[in-house]
Amino acid sequence: MGSLVWTYTVTGSEPIGTVFFTGSIPPFTGAWSMGMHLSIPAPGTHLFDFGMGVTTPAAGCHGWMSSFTAGQQDTGVTGTVGVPSFDWSCFNWDYWNTRYSPGSPRLVTGTVITWTWTADALTPLTGFCQYGTEQKEPLSSIINLSPAVAAALLPIEGLWAVPLILAASAPVVALNVLCSGNPFPPQVIAESDWTTFDNTLHLPKAYGKVVANFQNTLWHHFCQCEPGPSGSPTPTPPNVVNWNAPTYLVQINNNTVSNYDIAYTLNQIINTYSPVTFYQNYYNYQVGIAEAGCTPAEYVESTVHEDLLGTGRFEIGDVVGFKVEALERNISEPVLEGQPMYLWNMGWISVLADELLLDEKRVTRSGYLWFPCSLKHATSFTYTLRDFTRLRVTELVKPSAPALPGP
Repeated sequence: MGSLVWTYTVTGSEPIGTVFFTGSIPPFTGAWSMGMHLSIPAPGTHLFDFGMGVTTPAAGCHGWMSSFTAGQQDTGVTGTVGVPSFDWSCFNWDYWNTRYSPGSPRLVTGTVITWTWTADALTPLTGFCQYGTEQKEPLSSIINLSPAVAAALLPIEGLWAVPLILAASAPVVALNVLCSGNPFPPQVIAESDWTTFDNTLHLPKAYGKVVANFQNTLWHHFCQCEPGPSGSPTPTPPNVVNWNAPTYLVQINNNTVSNYDIAYTLNQIINTYSPVTFYQNYYNYQVGIAEAGCTPAEYVESTVHEDLLGTGRFEIGDVVGFKVEALERNISEPVLEGQPMYLWNMGWISVLADELLLDEKRVTRSGYLWFPCSLKHATSFTYTLRDFTRLRVTELVKPSAPALPGP
């Protein structure tokens, strides 16, 4: 048996017929009950409407009504999920709410209302940032890492890690991706991590742990937990990294190294980090883009992503471009003359290869086609939109080959 409790203090200005309290609640099954207690007895007859629903896409799942008579302090409701079936339209609710029924008088100002939900399968929302995560500055887009930027974001105790971070981190951090979930938990770096190599990074395992800890620090700089609804428990923030320098990082060990070890290691470094190799690969990449071009000769519309708001992302496959439509915007923002009109900054859209930014574009038109040259390397589409902006994004793909004629 699990239970959740919410409280609310009546101000006396709550609207009649409109929701004045909302609480997050996870889906559950089986028998359940919700009790409502007043710290001050009801002065008269008071009616309340309740509902359970889904935030996105908005939908109502179940509703009921409870009431108090004069002098009463407790009321409640019991039921079983899905019974009767016609009264339950969905079972994936994520909130419940309440309001005074139309025509009901308000309770006495200062009355503390306590709601207690109980069900066999009901468990409280737990973990870090149990109501979600968000950016502290929603208009920020990306961070370009440099020695100065990395040093500015670290505490003094962590400055020893700057060279390691620059060696193993991606050069660009997309904040909407960083803040889309909880950060990496603090990593404990063992002495053996400095001498054990990671086959992916071709660097000691300690480098990967340092980067994970830096991502945690970045998260606490630019991201935060979403607050719970009024009356809900305060969200639990993720743990913060303690940037104490490992004492063994400066030790000098006298090891026996063969000529073969030296030659092999030097060849690995030369082949991996040689400026000639790097710039040759970059040149080949740019030539490939120039030869291939950015706008396809033919394309057709494919998957449609409706009602994009705030910050988010979706994975993409073999697409060649996007049709972007601004369905709503802040009408108080400026509109500049042009063909078409320039609509003042509505936010940013971008394409990423895993967590690495490939290309981004400011949203300033009511609609356009976007064919990023680097799209063939992209794995996801991200967006960070300003308040009151709503987009529709349609993926564009190559048309299918015509079917061969039958015999």
